[in-house]
Amino acid sequence: MLDYYGSIIKNENEIISELLNYYENKNYNKNLIKNIINDLIKKNEISKEYSVSGWMVFFKKICIDKINNELEKKEIIDTLYDMINDIDVCNKIYDNI
Repeated sequence: MLDYYGSIIKNENEIISELLNYYENKNYNKNLIKNIINDLIKKNEISKEYSVSGWMVFFKKICIDKINNELEKKEIIDTLYDMINDIDVCNKIYDNI
């Protein structure tokens, strides 16, 4: 017998919506979060679909951790930019952390 929830797919729009909802009350700009999610999808770090059971057990937390990592990197780069005011250097550092 198939795992019922494993047979149901959560699509890209559902994934994006659920991740945006997670950050809704955390004082982050919705467009920033959406851009990070879309970038991670383009880099194949977040898949365009997951099984519902896989999402609930594993992948939602993994995706949130990846988004949090990107938010931390952005915060570091924003602080660095305030100090050195050179966007090229900041972008190179961002790409390497």
